[in-house]
Amino acid sequence: MWQIEGSKTFHSYLDPDRVNPVEAAISGKITADHPPSHESAHRQSLRMQPGDLLWSHVLTPHWVSAESPLTMSLTISHGGLCYQGRYAPREVALRQHWDAHPHEPWVADLRNIRY
Repeated sequence: MWQIEGSKTFHSYLDPDRVNPVEAAISGKITADHPPSHESAHRQSLRMQPGDLLWSHVLTPHWVSAESPLTMSLTISHGGLCYQGRYAPREVALRQHWDAHPHEPWVADLRNIRY
C-alpha cells in the first residue's frame, strides 16, 4: 500500500491465526465491517502519512482507520512473491488449497503467476 494523501492507521494482528484461521480466510467465511473484539496488545497498528509504503501478506486480516477528512492510498494486490525461495505461510496454505481443490475458483486467482 502506498499512502498518497492524508493519514490513516493500518491495523493487523500479531497472530492472525488467533482471530482468522487461514482456512477461514481462504474460504472467505470471516468478513465484517468491523474487526472482531480483541485486546490492543494483540494487534499491530502503523500510522501512515503521504509517501509511506506498507507490505501486507495475502490473506492477512486487517482494517484501516482514517485520521484525516480525506485519505487516499494505492494498493497493488498480488501473490507469488518469495523470500529466499519461500512463500509467506498464508500463501503456502492458499497454494496447497488450490492443489487439493483445482476445480474451485478463487476471487483473485493467482495460482499461475510466478515472479
